[in-house]
Amino acid sequence: NVKFSYGSGVWKSQQEYYWKDDSTPADFYCYYPHTGSVADVSAVPFAIKADQSSGENYRSSEILWGKSSLQFPSKNKVNITVTHRMSQIQITILPGKGFTAETLRESLESVKINNLECNTLLNLKDGALTANGNSADITPYYDGTLYRALIVPQSVENKTLITLIVDGMTRSLTQSIEFTSGTIKKCTITVDKVTEGVNVGIGGWEDYGEDFGGVLN
Repeated sequence: NVKFSYGSGVWKSQQEYYWKDDSTPADFYCYYPHTGSVADVSAVPFAIKADQSSGENYRSSEILWGKSSLQFPSKNKVNITVTHRMSQIQITILPGKGFTAETLRESLESVKINNLECNTLLNLKDGALTANGNSADITPYYDGTLYRALIVPQSVENKTLITLIVDGMTRSLTQSIEFTSGTIKKCTITVDKVTEGVNVGIGGWEDYGEDFGGVLN
């Protein structure tokens, strides 16, 4: 479990490591972020940030993993391609009736992804992630065009997925969705303006209490 750092196009560790001998193959595993102590290679604990509104917190919620099996000793580099193990949600919010893009931006106070599990266990053998409790509301990162967040792979069944606060009012989207490793789930939400508007009703007739009829001869 060796920590490597990358700089100037070169991967470096604090010391050099060598092949066991001239003929014994080895399996190489690579994961990010590094953790100093691994008690169980099949269940390495990680936690994502509930507040991913900053670029730093968003990026630090990433988990990457890759492996290269049965590599025989040689002078050539061992190539490892890592993959995204988290899922990503991309939320686009569009103006509906009563809004322009500008007025919606002014009225939109917050965006939350509701009650998702933020802890996970990484299996270093195969890169699988397993949600491990600790649910929280996630604040996504806004890149100037859309909102995005990294999500622990998990299933959402017919529950309030996204909550917006617009003009002080809570607006919610209920959805079923399967968050899987390495996939992007796109969610486009069109927001109509809620207003009391104009309500026209017809009242009853008023009985004046006097009969204005007569006898026709």
